[in-house]
Amino acid sequence: MQTIDVADDARHRPPAGADGRWQESWFLSWYDPLHRAGGFHHIGLAPLRGTADLWHWVALDGAVAARFHDLRLPIPDDDLPDLQLGPVHVQTKVPLRSYSLRTEHEGFRSEALYESFTEPFEFAIDAPGADIGKGHFESLGQVRATIETSDGTVETGGLAYHDHSWGPREYGALKAHRWACVSFGDDLFASVFSFSTDEGRRDFGYVYDDGAFHGVRAAEFDARVANDGHTPRGCDLRVWTTDGRGYRFVCRDIDVASPGAHNDGFFVTDGFGVFECGGRLGTGLLEINERAAPSPEHRSWLNLD
Repeated sequence: MQTIDVADDARHRPPAGADGRWQESWFLSWYDPLHRAGGFHHIGLAPLRGTADLWHWVALDGAVAARFHDLRLPIPDDDLPDLQLGPVHVQTKVPLRSYSLRTEHEGFRSEALYESFTEPFEFAIDAPGADIGKGHFESLGQVRATIETSDGTVETGGLAYHDHSWGPREYGALKAHRWACVSFGDDLFASVFSFSTDEGRRDFGYVYDDGAFHGVRAAEFDARVANDGHTPRGCDLRVWTTDGRGYRFVCRDIDVASPGAHNDGFFVTDGFGVFECGGRLGTGLLEINERAAPSPEHRSWLNLD
C-alpha cells in the first residue's frame, strides 16, 4: 500500500474537467455456508450526475430474502464514514479496517460488522480500453452478523470482502468478465479478475499466502453458467502469480446468486459458494458477465464488417 491513507476512507472529489462518468463505489460482501446466509452491498455515487445507486441483497437459507436495486437515487449529503442510502446504513468503525452495515426492510433487518485481516491492498482495476477504477483498494476479512425476520433471529457471519474505488466508469466498454474473491482465513485469500474489452483482456489481482501478497499474472476460470445465460454455477479457477506460484480454487456449486445492472447496458450476476484449495474449505463470491456480441476479432473471422 503506497498511496492509500485514512483520508481515502471518505468520499473523493472528481478532478477538474472530469465528465459525468466519474463515480465512486463502496462494497461489502460476506457469506456463511452453514446458514447459507450472506450479504451483497454495493453503493455507487455519481456526483457530477447528481445520482446514487445501490445494489443490495441479503440471503438466508440459500435464497434471496431481501433485495433493493436502484440506479437513480438522489445523491446523499452524508460522507462514507456515516452514510444512509435506501435501506442501507454504513458506518466506519476503524478507517480502512472495520465497518458496520445495517439494513432495514419491511419484516426484515440485518446488521453486519466487518473487520479486515490486513491493511487494504491497492491497485487499478482498469481494463484495456476501459476506465473502471483508477483509484481502488480492497481487503478481505470476516463479518459477524445478525439477521432478524418474522420467523426469528439468526446469528451468523463469515469470511468477507470489502472494496472502495473511484474514477471514470466505462461500464459499456467491459464486454465480458469473471471475478472471484475467495478466502480460507487470515493466512490464505485471493481476489482474481479477468476483464475483456474490444481492445483485449487483462488478468490481474492477487493471492495472499505465506504472509505476503503475490500478484496475478494469468488466470483461467473454467466457469460454469446456468441455462439462463447469466447465473454462475461454479468454477475451476487456476491462477499463476508473477513470482511463479500456482493455485487452484474450485467451487463445485454456487449456493445462491442474484443479478445486478448498471449504466451503458452493463449486466452481471454474483453468486456465493464454498471453495476448495489443497484440501482446505473456504467461501467466496463468483461474478460473471457474459459476452453478448462478437468481438472485433470475431467480426473479422466471420466477415461481418
